[in-house]
Amino acid sequence: EFAREPQRLPRNILTPQEARKIVETPDTSTHVGYRDRVILEVLYATGIRKLELMNLVLDDVNLEEELLRINGGKGAKDRVVPLSRVACSFLESYVKGVRSELLGKKSSDRLFVSMRGNPIARNSLGAVVEKYARLARVKKHVTCHLWRHTCATHLLKNKANLRHVQEILGHRSLATT
Repeated sequence: EFAREPQRLPRNILTPQEARKIVETPDTSTHVGYRDRVILEVLYATGIRKLELMNLVLDDVNLEEELLRINGGKGAKDRVVPLSRVACSFLESYVKGVRSELLGKKSSDRLFVSMRGNPIARNSLGAVVEKYARLARVKKHVTCHLWRHTCATHLLKNKANLRHVQEILGHRSLATT
């Protein structure tokens, strides 16, 4: 009676085509649209958790080495994850111009800020992900966590080492990965 339910693999994984379609949907001619594109690129490239993305600060981004530092992730563990070249390119433009436009006269060390210059809220991230999935006409229920599963699955399908994926996701156990 105390037997555990077997863990199931996620069913809803975005195909590479669906992921690209969603990521390319934001209108990058607007400041908010550009920020949203960067958020989607970072989620897809790194597989980080929503809270980890919210807590990123400017000093966590290393564009020269194409790395992102995650401080105090789940289990209060720090880790460093690689960024894709595309995500780095968008991040660089965001940090050098768009972010300061969103901040206005406010100051913040947070990487992602709202259109009012405040640190981006948890529910806003979920809304961003859902909005662009809907606009891209992807019928799956798309969440920030789905991007995490999608990132990991696409890495593994493209022959990434399972241990490397475990490190990127910040999993303690290989079985979790």
